[in-house]
Amino acid sequence: MADQALQACVQTATGNSGLAKLMYLGVRAGGTPHANTSYRWGYGWPYGRGYRALTSAERDEAARLEADYLQQPRAMQCPSKAEPVQPAAQMPGPLP
Repeated sequence: MADQALQACVQTATGNSGLAKLMYLGVRAGGTPHANTSYRWGYGWPYGRGYRALTSAERDEAARLEADYLQQPRAMQCPSKAEPVQPAAQMPGPLP
């Protein structure tokens, strides 16, 4: 569900359906807890945790991290349902 929300946000913010699909596919491919990689950008828990339900301590930590993140200024963010965003300028085409 979050992956589809990201795709919709990128589509709305950029007006670029190809980029939106690429972002969606990248999150789907790289967001598994089973990939033992150094970056693990799509899944924030330590390797080996899997998809178990969050403990109360993990829920608290995630809520704290989210609150901290939401306090930071951002140039581009997904709008709430109440405030639509104007599409950004199209990405430039391929280099000659």
